Amino acid sequence: MSINSIPHKNLYAWTVVLTVVTVFGGILAIISGIGIEGIPVTPDIPGGCILLLLGALLATGLYEGSRDHARWVQFGYTGIILILIFGVCSVIISGANLLSLMIEGEAAEPVALISSGFIWAALLAIPAYPGIRNLLFGCSQEGEL
Repeated sequence: MSINSIPHKNLYAWTVVLTVVTVFGGILAIISGIGIEGIPVTPDIPGGCILLLLGALLATGLYEGSRDHARWVQFGYTGIILILIFGVCSVIISGANLLSLMIEGEAAEPVALISSGFIWAALLAIPAYPGIRNLLFGCSQEGEL
């Protein structure tokens, strides 16, 4: 197997999709955060910057992976883990906010729970996590990717 060939094309393609969604979610969160109306994303400038940073991490892995697929696995695993951590934190914070609104008797919109870019990125990262985890384990055992 050549070092330049990617043996897991579907997982690599899924990482491309995850990268695009993460960057797009970050851009939309920043645009919504600066006050532009009509965008169905939580207005969050710092969160949008974090999503852009995570997208850049994944994009770096994709770029490095075109020459050395072990580097793609390393960057991809790190990016996916961070996306999953931020996604879980976003669900917890949004859920606590909705619960607080319901306890206070105010109108709570459950749609706000799924309007975060972190949640959409995390949902896309879940199917890729087992595959890339197994690849990283294979790299650590100096096995065949």
